Amino acid sequence: MCENARYVDWNDLKYLLALKRAGTLAGAARTLSVDHSTVSRRLVALEEAIGCQLLQRTPEGLCFTEAGNTAADSAEAMDAAAVGLLSRLAGGDDLDAGIVRLTCAEGFIPYLVAALEPMRVAHPQLSVELLPSTATLDLLRREADVALRMFRPTQAALVARRVGQLGWSLYASDAYVARKGPLQSLGDLSGHDLIAYDAELKAGFGPRWLEEHAGSARVVMRCDSVRGAVLAITQGVGIGTMPCYLAAGEPSLRRLTPEVTASAEIFLVTAPDLQALKRVRLVLEMVAAMFEQHRSLFAGCLA
Repeated sequence: MCENARYVDWNDLKYLLALKRAGTLAGAARTLSVDHSTVSRRLVALEEAIGCQLLQRTPEGLCFTEAGNTAADSAEAMDAAAVGLLSRLAGGDDLDAGIVRLTCAEGFIPYLVAALEPMRVAHPQLSVELLPSTATLDLLRREADVALRMFRPTQAALVARRVGQLGWSLYASDAYVARKGPLQSLGDLSGHDLIAYDAELKAGFGPRWLEEHAGSARVVMRCDSVRGAVLAITQGVGIGTMPCYLAAGEPSLRRLTPEVTASAEIFLVTAPDLQALKRVRLVLEMVAAMFEQHRSLFAGCLA
C-alpha cells in the first residue's frame, strides 16, 4: 500500500519508463542521455514522492514491485497519450492508423467482422476493437469511440448519423408449428407458449410489442439476452419476437407474419472531436456502408 504520497514530478516517470523498457539502469541512462547516478537519483525521488517502493534491489539487479509495474504501465499510457497529442497537432488527424473501439449489440458482430476484412487489408495499421454490449457506454468518457444504438442520443455533445432501420417480427420453429398449429392472427396469441424477455430488454421496442399483445397466452420462458431467446425459439420452446436479421440465418425458423411487428432507427454515434480523426472516419464509413448493403435484411423486408 502506498502512503503519504506527495507531489510527483511527472518527469521522474520518464526515468521509470526508460528503466522498464531498457531493463537496466545503464540502458535507461543511455536512452535518456544522462549518467547512471542521475537515473538512480530520480527513481529514488519518485519513490519518495509516491510514498511506496517501486523497485527491489536484488543481487541480479533491479526488479519492479507490483506498485512499480502499475506506475510503469501508467507512464506508458501517459507517453502514448503525449505522442498521440503531438501527432494530432502535427496533422496526425489524417493518419489511417491506431485503434478504434466500436460498441454494438452482439448480433451485429458477424456482419461487422466481414465488412472489416477489406478495410484491414487496405489499412493494415488500423485496428478495430469490437465491444459487444447491451449497456450504453459513455462515449464522452471514452468508454468507446463509436457506438451503434437503437435510439438517437440525447447528449447534445454527441454526433449521430442514421444508418438504417431494425425490424422485429414474430417467429417459431417448424417443430413448434407442427405441434401447436399456426398463428390465427397477430391480435390473438391465445393457446400459444411465449418466449418473452426479462431485465432491461423487456422495455425494448421489440419485446414490448409481445408484452402488449400476449393476451391470455402463456409465458413459458423469459430471457435476458436476444441470443438466448433466439435459441429457445429455435429449439421449439415457444414463439417470440426477434430481430428479423437474426432469424435469416436459422433455416428451422418460420416467420409467422409478413408484418414487421416493431421497428426502430439505427444510429451510428461518436464524439465530435473523434469524428475529425481519419481512423474514426474510416470506421464510420465502413459501418454505414455495411448497413446500406444489408438495408432490407436489417429492416425485416421480405423478398
